[in-house]
Amino acid sequence: MAKLKLGVFSVTGCFGCQLSLAFVEDILLDIIKNFEIVAFPMLKENNEYKNIDVAIIEGAACREEEIEELKKIRENSKIVVALGACACGGSVQSIKEVSDKQKVMNAAYDNPALFKPIDVGGIDKHIKVDYFIYGCPPDKNDLVKFVKDALIGKKNPIQVDYPVCCECRAKGNVCLLQNGEFCIGPVTNGGCGALCPSHGHYCFGCHGFWEDANMEAIVNLFKEMGFDKDEIKRIFTKFACTSKILLDSEVLK
Repeated sequence: MAKLKLGVFSVTGCFGCQLSLAFVEDILLDIIKNFEIVAFPMLKENNEYKNIDVAIIEGAACREEEIEELKKIRENSKIVVALGACACGGSVQSIKEVSDKQKVMNAAYDNPALFKPIDVGGIDKHIKVDYFIYGCPPDKNDLVKFVKDALIGKKNPIQVDYPVCCECRAKGNVCLLQNGEFCIGPVTNGGCGALCPSHGHYCFGCHGFWEDANMEAIVNLFKEMGFDKDEIKRIFTKFACTSKILLDSEVLK
C-alpha cells in the first residue's frame, strides 16, 4: 500500500503549530510509518507542492504572495487542514482589521511603505478548507485524532458543539466568572479540555467562538462586573476578530 503524501506548510505565524505537531510523540511513528512527508519546513529543507494527499497549514496570510502560496497548496492537495488559531481565524495578525491599520503598520515596521497590507483572516478566506484544528497551540489529542482518522480515511469533524464551560463543569472547576474574574469560556468552542481555566487562568478564546454563543449577554455581564469597553474589546479580538459571530455582535460597536 502506497504511503499517503503529507505536506506541512506555514504562512505568517510563529511556527508554534508546526512545533506542536513535531513534538507529539504519540503520532510521530504513525506519521513516519504511514506518510511520505513531502513538505515540513521545520524538519526538512526540500519541500514539494505536488500530488499531496493531506496538506496541513499553519499561520494566516498577510501578504499577496502568501495568498498565491495557499492557492497553490489547495490546487495540489486532496485535503487541506487549517492548523491552529491563526489559520482558523486570523489570530493576532488580524487584530489590525479592527484597529487603525496605519498605526499598526507603523508599530510593526521601520519602513511600512515597503509593505502592501492585505485584509487578514483565517485561510478559509482565500481557499477551501476541509478540517479546522483550533487552539494556540492545537491540543495534542486533536492532532492525534486527526492523524489517525486520516490514515483510515475517516471524515469526522474535530470541532465539538459545546462551549468551554461544559468542560469546566465536567472537571469540577470553580467558575472564574462567579469569582468576579474575566473569562470568555461561555462563548468559546470547547475541545481543549478547559486547559486554561483548569490552571486558574481565564479562557481567552483560542478555539474560536461557539456558533450558538450569546455575545450580547456576556458583554453585558462584563460591563456589570466593571470591565470597560476597551478591555472587553481587547480580549475578544485577540484570536478571532474577523469571526462573523464577533462582527455581528455588540462587542466592537
